Amino acid sequence: MRTSVVLPLLTALACGGSQGADTPPAPLPRALIATAPAATPEASVTVAGEGVVAYRWRLDDGAFSEPAPIETPIALERLVAGPHRLEVLGVDAAGRSQPEAEPTEHAWTVDLAWVEHAAVNGATTMDLTVALNFTGRVRYVVANVDFDSNAFTLDAIVADAHLDIAEPFTPVTETLTGLRDDTTYFTTLVPEDAAGSILTPLEQRFEHVFPARHAIGTLETAANRSVEIGYYLYRPEAYYKTTDEKFPLLVFFHGAGERGTGDTTQLSRVLRHGPPALIERGDELPFIVLSPQTHVGLEWHSLLMDEVVEFGLEDPRVDRSRVYVTGVSMGGNATWNYAIAHPEKLAAVLPISGWGTPTRVCEMRDVPVWAFHGDADETVPVTGSRQMITALERCNPPPTEAPRYTEYPGVGHNAWTRTYDNSATEEDIYAWLLMHSR
Repeated sequence: MRTSVVLPLLTALACGGSQGADTPPAPLPRALIATAPAATPEASVTVAGEGVVAYRWRLDDGAFSEPAPIETPIALERLVAGPHRLEVLGVDAAGRSQPEAEPTEHAWTVDLAWVEHAAVNGATTMDLTVALNFTGRVRYVVANVDFDSNAFTLDAIVADAHLDIAEPFTPVTETLTGLRDDTTYFTTLVPEDAAGSILTPLEQRFEHVFPARHAIGTLETAANRSVEIGYYLYRPEAYYKTTDEKFPLLVFFHGAGERGTGDTTQLSRVLRHGPPALIERGDELPFIVLSPQTHVGLEWHSLLMDEVVEFGLEDPRVDRSRVYVTGVSMGGNATWNYAIAHPEKLAAVLPISGWGTPTRVCEMRDVPVWAFHGDADETVPVTGSRQMITALERCNPPPTEAPRYTEYPGVGHNAWTRTYDNSATEEDIYAWLLMHSR
């Protein structure tokens, strides 16, 4: 914040009568500082007065400035903490400063000050940046309960360290990780000298609200009997570090055992398998992940799935050229069906333990697919995936990219855990998805 201070100038007392050639010029008026500049790193001081067209000034022991017009303010910027002195001289039209009087001087002390910025870089990380107007160090204490709260205990402190300040006004950043999502944190800054003694002011406090790692919401769908369905929405940590970077969208369709009531009361069933389970345990995925839940007694159908995908695309930061669908069991069937119904929207798909309609699979020949199944699956026979892959390979014209198929020997219905955690594949499935764009 800039603070303006007016510096009135005394008007010269003119000598009576006219002045001859040998009459010395009248003394110039002297600049007087009526009010101290604000004790902050930045201030604006305005000089005003009658009979003076310009002024010179200097800060501390620096050289006097060139004459500045009377209407031009003195800009005091980036003042370090400590004592300062401002001197001002009046100047006439010939550029002469007052030769007889000492310049008007005003001294003041700038307090310790800093700018703190904490960028919440996702659900669990924060970049704490501090720029100070002094050289030394500042202690930061981060807690998940406000110090003023009656509930505050030492256990609430999650970070307690120092930032060393080598240069005034040079930002220093500390990245804090392992924080909890859906939590409010309070950062307290305390300036200290080299010996660790606390300086004044004692502290500044800031509040930072972290988003939920897995945000919960409901979506009203026309295709699902005009009722709501619940969903989890995940955004990667990098989403919060910029405002314009775009991210791929991964939509996960669950199996029959994870269906719920349509609201959020049974939504946690979706967290049992797949990407939602990985996210819940703390894994970082490079996608925006949308995991909806359909109703008990209903299956995924193309109209409902398309409403879900379109809902995900409402985020302007979704990269529409990189939309991926995956699912398990009933959701594996949904993945095949959606790729057949809307191949124009997808960059690649990962159906697991699913099945589909072989006679229509050529409609998705331009969508890269990597399917997975266990050959001992007694819930959805392995023929469900085999038939889809075989039919796709026989398309004429052939698929744009040869379909991939991984079959796990001796594995039953749960072929997804080893697939999603990359423990059974030589190639990272998420890297494979990201290789593809539409």
